[in-house]
Amino acid sequence: MFFALEPDTKLRIYVGCFTARNDSKARVVEIPVGFCVLFRGDLIHNGMPYTTTNYRLRYYLSYAGMKWTPDIVQDALPQHGECQYCGEKVEKGQTLWKQRFYCEKKKTKGVENRLKRKREYKKGKYKCEVCDKVFKRQSSLRVHKMRGNFA
Repeated sequence: MFFALEPDTKLRIYVGCFTARNDSKARVVEIPVGFCVLFRGDLIHNGMPYTTTNYRLRYYLSYAGMKWTPDIVQDALPQHGECQYCGEKVEKGQTLWKQRFYCEKKKTKGVENRLKRKREYKKGKYKCEVCDKVFKRQSSLRVHKMRGNFA
């Protein structure tokens, strides 16, 4: 709940933005003095799945003549990028790279790369040459070799 105590109190709202801020969807709402704004639901998650941590606060309050810096949690939010093939917004870095690599709307190799991703989870019998230990998955053998568990 927010109370407007001073004139020209404004609230910036990003309609339908749950994973990334989209400035084109921003709307500024003026709140008259003496009025209050009630929020339904949980502001922190607000439609986000509880399996992921979402530290994003959905609002900033500012007053004329008062310097205010958002706290460190708000400043530490990851930057987002947009896939040039399908327009999906995801975190920059490895997630964005994977989205662009596996994107099905990519004309050159998107579908072929998606099939490569499925091949990573092949099951079978994979044997370590050093200790003769047998693994069901190729990825388990790879991790075993990287850790050097040859007992």
